[in-house]
Amino acid sequence: MKFLKRLRLYLIGVFIGSVVMYFTLWKDREIPAWLPSGVIHNKIDSLPFSHTGKWICFNECTGWEEDKLKAILRESEIDFSSSKTNGLACPQYVFKVTGTAPQQVMIELCKDSVRLLGADNPNGKPRCDCP
Repeated sequence: MKFLKRLRLYLIGVFIGSVVMYFTLWKDREIPAWLPSGVIHNKIDSLPFSHTGKWICFNECTGWEEDKLKAILRESEIDFSSSKTNGLACPQYVFKVTGTAPQQVMIELCKDSVRLLGADNPNGKPRCDCP
């Protein structure tokens, strides 16, 4: 067999195999996130916020409910260089928020809940005077 005929048969087989794999495995399924930021965003969406004193103060100051904060975090980027993730039972993540105030939100992500650590303006001053 000539090389081009072999190549053509190979590509036809790859195409047929890809179509079969798509319809048997991936069609109508949600493909889970596998990058670190996608995994963290999915965890935040699935876990409730623990309503500590800081959360209650932040909620009164901004008027944001849990769903609003989750939506803002979903649209923001995680700053892994400022986050503390190694060696902690509950890693702490810093989110860079664009287009809304506050500009930086710090959270702690545990197995069963998400805890708000703080929110800052761009100049580094706290948005709310929460203890």
